[in-house]
Amino acid sequence: MVYWHHQEETVTQAKLGIVGCGYWGAKHVRSLHELGDCEIIACDSNPRLLGAIQRTYPSVSTTERYQDLLDTDVEGVIVATPMSSHFEIARQFLLSGKDVLVEKPLTTDVDQAETLVEIAERRQAVLMVGHTFVYNPAIEAVAKLITDGDLGDIYYLDLARLNLGLFQTDANVLWDLAPHDLSILLFLVRENPIVVSARGAAHVNQRVHDNAHLDLTFTSGARAHVHVSWLEPRKVRRVTVVGTQKMVICDDVA
Repeated sequence: MVYWHHQEETVTQAKLGIVGCGYWGAKHVRSLHELGDCEIIACDSNPRLLGAIQRTYPSVSTTERYQDLLDTDVEGVIVATPMSSHFEIARQFLLSGKDVLVEKPLTTDVDQAETLVEIAERRQAVLMVGHTFVYNPAIEAVAKLITDGDLGDIYYLDLARLNLGLFQTDANVLWDLAPHDLSILLFLVRENPIVVSARGAAHVNQRVHDNAHLDLTFTSGARAHVHVSWLEPRKVRRVTVVGTQKMVICDDVA
């Protein structure tokens, strides 16, 4: 959200808020700080996390209450809180006219997600989800191979997102990891699935599934399989596309 006015050759500094300064929120603070030309306000109810932000980035303002930003001139907000709180926090900022980027998943409930979309459209605000991999140059290259017809017709896609931890307590591994793979699939195939099924198991915490498999069939007949897990001994981030003419593997860990 940095605006260049070419006529005057000046840069207007954007004012942005980050709600949630844990694992991902701290990364957003770092990225915005490195980009420069941003006035950053970091919010977290945990003073220890805010203290770490202040020590590392003295120019970043902090507050323990995200509500303090609702009636300010902050243009946009990044929501990086636990996923169960995404809906209410994003809703309040959208209603106040702010643009909002929400870490995936947008919500843990479809009706809530649709409500946020409706509010954003009504308020003419930007609502985005952190589907970062659709901007990954490697994924973009795979998409070009598909659209250019280099792979032929697509037989199937296989995606794996596996590692040991981070364990979540408010949503299962499918909600935590699979949004990335689903965003990649929809970006590559450019179709909506007509059949979706999922199965999983809760090994460590009997209330939260930590290993899951997702199967999809698309209108063209292409099929996809997604495996996500918090229990794998090695980190895997892999996309395989098998076509009638060629195959391609995108390994984001290699």
